[in-house]
Amino acid sequence: MDRPHLNPSKSLTATKDKKFKTEIQIVQKAFFETPSSMRELEVRTNILRPHICRFIAMMRETGTIQAIKKGRCSITGRIVGIYSTNPNLFLPNPQTKLDFEGGSNAV
Repeated sequence: MDRPHLNPSKSLTATKDKKFKTEIQIVQKAFFETPSSMRELEVRTNILRPHICRFIAMMRETGTIQAIKKGRCSITGRIVGIYSTNPNLFLPNPQTKLDFEGGSNAV
């Protein structure tokens, strides 16, 4: 018989896992609806930017997100990556690594 009230760490882990799954789903949906910077998404969703950064790293590994362009963040004014999870907006052959030696490292 499972009694989470007798094992608080198990209950806490389950709560954190649920929050994590919910946050990543919100981030995926928000990037799909409106391509934006991490900071813009933080303001729109109230999910901390370090969490968004971690989610982007995880989604990059699975190929479900892409930096579709560089642009000016409407909040910070800095030039930043604009991300999207919408496959229709993905670049056909994204450059994953910049080569400053003059060769080509595009994937």
